[in-house]
Amino acid sequence: MLTSSHALLFAASLALSSGPGGIDSDSDGLSDFLEVHKYLTDPQKADSDGDGIPDGDWLERREYAYTVRSLVQVMRPVTPEFLNDAYQDVRVLDETDTYVELEVIHYPLVDLKGVGADGESEDVARWLEPGPTSNASRDLGQAIRAAMKKSGEGIPDLRGAGGVAAAAKWLLDHAKYKDRFTTFITAVDAKGAFFIPEDLAAYARKKASGEGLTAEDAWPREFEAAGMFEHGERGSCSSSAIYLSGCLRALGVPTRTVLCIPIIDAGDDREWELLERGLHHNGVRTTLEAALDGSRRGWSSHTFNEVYVEGRWHRLNYSDMDAGVFHEGFFGLMTHVATFHDWADARMWETIGRRSTLSNDDKEEDVFGHQNPYSTLALRDSFGVHGKVRNPPLEDPVITVEALYWTDSKELPDDILRSNQDRGRLGLIAAVSARSMGDLVKQLKRADNEVTLTTDGSNEIKASFHPGCIWLLGQRGYLYAPIDKASFEKIAEGTTCRATTREHESGPRWILDRTITR
Repeated sequence: MLTSSHALLFAASLALSSGPGGIDSDSDGLSDFLEVHKYLTDPQKADSDGDGIPDGDWLERREYAYTVRSLVQVMRPVTPEFLNDAYQDVRVLDETDTYVELEVIHYPLVDLKGVGADGESEDVARWLEPGPTSNASRDLGQAIRAAMKKSGEGIPDLRGAGGVAAAAKWLLDHAKYKDRFTTFITAVDAKGAFFIPEDLAAYARKKASGEGLTAEDAWPREFEAAGMFEHGERGSCSSSAIYLSGCLRALGVPTRTVLCIPIIDAGDDREWELLERGLHHNGVRTTLEAALDGSRRGWSSHTFNEVYVEGRWHRLNYSDMDAGVFHEGFFGLMTHVATFHDWADARMWETIGRRSTLSNDDKEEDVFGHQNPYSTLALRDSFGVHGKVRNPPLEDPVITVEALYWTDSKELPDDILRSNQDRGRLGLIAAVSARSMGDLVKQLKRADNEVTLTTDGSNEIKASFHPGCIWLLGQRGYLYAPIDKASFEKIAEGTTCRATTREHESGPRWILDRTITR
């Protein structure tokens, strides 16, 4: 039975867009498309579980899916009218002149690759119109087509998602990446002219001196689409999104720009605790931990595109069509916070761009308190009571030693060898495969890290790999096991030692049984 309180909640839920519209066969406020691909409810039943509460209710809609709920304060710009999409539901809880507080329900496991139209009829003409930065034109479209033909690859069929992805890849290959500095600090006036605000001019001059390129020189190379195509250069993800917006529109593909942030500010230890305690899906949590580990310092967000093709909006992350929001290569799980027709509409120079020029001390004084212009206040996941998603077991990791060196070995990477020499380190260095620094530290803190060196004469030397001394170079970690000076000096040149670790029934397991010659 639908109680009055549930009726009020349901009405409030329906007042929110739950994402792409289209056919709603059971009139529960959720489109058939989203019931099939996002909520996993029955599009032919308004109340899939028969408990008297319609599927469109804010809580009820989560009962068949795995979800992650976050409460986050985000610096403006934020565009609530676009935030309910195929991957998340959003409610605005509070807002000030500086930030918007959002309750976000993420659906990380949604997979729309290869999925066609969503059944919604939409007028997308506005997303073909040029803007100050996404300056599409007939001339630009003709130039792109001519260059595609000249390259020998031809013009992809832009009526399909695969063809649009192929066009995006060609465009990205055409304009080589070179990160610059203007995308967040350049202002755009009412006539579409670019300028650096007076209070950001000193910062711009400092950045320009380091690059040997003025802002005026950088704009056509990272801030406006036609210039990037002409010069064959593009900048960061935001610059690349500007570039694709203008170029794909010039080819007749409706395109818009999407801004996302990571699920937490990875520079805030408190938010790491929220992740570790609040996420119980072992696969999701470990993926996020590995993906976010490299973002502990500095400012992190990601800008990409959406394109309208085959009857619905598709996420286009560089050239990856329908990549979704759960992705190890992009912070693990992203929150969609804004959508723009043109980058100029975001007015970044007034908010995020201005904050980025502040000192760390000044940043710590605002509501966010750390490097990033957002802060997660609460985080937890939920396995829908009627869902079929199961929590995969947390398997104890295996630490496989791929190579073993003495600390003074010339075969070590130069930086590690030099560090060992400067600090007088004596002992062993083990090379292991690694996803992230955080991953390695966690494993070493849980593992029995003792290693036994046995010489030809059956003498044993004990050492232990230290979680506080790790190098990460690409996907390889280097671990240090100190040996005291007296024992190290007893290992004569030419002596062959066998290095082994102990077997354990639980915890991370070492695979190490190697010989090493002094």
